[in-house]
Amino acid sequence: MKRNLSMAVLAVVVIGVLGVAAVAYSFLRTPEEASLSAEEALATVQAEQPPTEQPEAPTAEPTPTQAVEPTAEPTTPPEATAEPTAASETSTARTFAFVDGETEAQFIIDEVLRGSPKTVVGSTIDVAGTFTVDFANSAEISFSPILINARTFATDDERRDRAIKNRILLTDQYEFITFEPKSVVGAPERVEVGQTYTFQVVGDLTILDTTREVVFDVEATVVSENRVEGTARAVVQYADWGVSIPEVPAVTGVADEVTLILNFAAEAQ
Repeated sequence: MKRNLSMAVLAVVVIGVLGVAAVAYSFLRTPEEASLSAEEALATVQAEQPPTEQPEAPTAEPTPTQAVEPTAEPTTPPEATAEPTAASETSTARTFAFVDGETEAQFIIDEVLRGSPKTVVGSTIDVAGTFTVDFANSAEISFSPILINARTFATDDERRDRAIKNRILLTDQYEFITFEPKSVVGAPERVEVGQTYTFQVVGDLTILDTTREVVFDVEATVVSENRVEGTARAVVQYADWGVSIPEVPAVTGVADEVTLILNFAAEAQ
């Protein structure tokens, strides 16, 4: 009887140790490296998008030719008009791409670490995206999807980084975070070099396998005709995307909100 009890206790202990080891491994194992950069992923996404089909022009029905009696005097051809037609007008819209190494995505979240408040900042420069804008009609700005490689996020602690990738963002399975802008609110009708403008960008943010609408507050400065710099910021409830933060002994509290920031520099292509 005592031997059976001892064996049962030993089995419970072994299972407990294995469970702790499994949890520790899931936290501390080496995450997958980036399979491709955000720029490469964006190029793949854009290549897979079907081309926009242009409607075919209707074919005019032929009309019967009528005989024309000759006139005594030849007619004078009409003079060409000097006014350009709409077809001859050219667009002044230009496409800007985020500059590699000068654009950074960040998340900022507060926690209580070993009894003391701490602000955790995670960042990556593996970000890709483009936007197209006409400085004379900037309200018509349009965007490509914006991609962030979540496998490249880093904080000030390697163990935290592994936990974020392995247990929180599940980057082995979900490598990229995607934001797809849908509309712009409050954009100026036109922009000038040297001026700073504020507006909002509304779009769909996808984290893990969940997509929800987010509004980013944007402040952008037109540095030159070929360069735009700025910051986009939003505060969200990460649980809305199914993101959960596991409990660990050293961390006794984590905020429910996370601040998302994109510091960008974009140059004309």
